[in-house]
Amino acid sequence: LAGVLDLNTGRFSYANGGHELPIVVPAIGGEARTVPGGGPLLGMFGQLGVELQEILLEPGDALVLYTDGVTDARAAGGERFGEARFLAALSRRAGGGGPAPCRDVVDEVFAFQGDAEPADDIALLVLRRLPA
Repeated sequence: LAGVLDLNTGRFSYANGGHELPIVVPAIGGEARTVPGGGPLLGMFGQLGVELQEILLEPGDALVLYTDGVTDARAAGGERFGEARFLAALSRRAGGGGPAPCRDVVDEVFAFQGDAEPADDIALLVLRRLPA
């Protein structure tokens, strides 16, 4: 994923080469949702055909970038944390300010995983457009 976020307008322009799609968490009412886009896995093909996408972040909205280790985390019984559980966790927690919501979501993934071996790396970045 490569993108540019205009801090003045909230416009996020991006292209995705096979990575997890960014997620937007609305500031007021509404659930976390993935943004449109997608493309072939970067480095797998001779020519990369990705499309430029744009979204507008409203004041207070959060943009979430993450690695697949978040959704691929598995409990001891083999159940995946998954996208639906991740979106629900973001909807509950990423609406707050400061670093705590990000930590809370990662802590929820770790609690789900318990003593099971990590499936992959877990990285989470939450960017919030400041209210006007």
